[in-house]
Amino acid sequence: MKTVLIFVRHGETEVNTEKKLHKDNDPNELNNVGKEQIQEAGEKIKSYKPDVIYSSKEKRALQSAEIICGVGQNDLRRKI
Repeated sequence: MKTVLIFVRHGETEVNTEKKLHKDNDPNELNNVGKEQIQEAGEKIKSYKPDVIYSSKEKRALQSAEIICGVGQNDLRRKI
């Protein structure tokens, strides 16, 4: 069986809409558009039936991974 890697960038945050670089003290959560984007990504990824989903510790990345896991009913393994 071949290994397939799928990389997904986090969904949109308010900082993204302002076209600024993220700083440690910036709000780091997905906005409503970002949640919709990741929901759609999760629907597409679901057909691959991933064995594992990894995420960084950033809030926006964790939220994205949790949404994707919920769509496909996968376990999330948090890795830095």
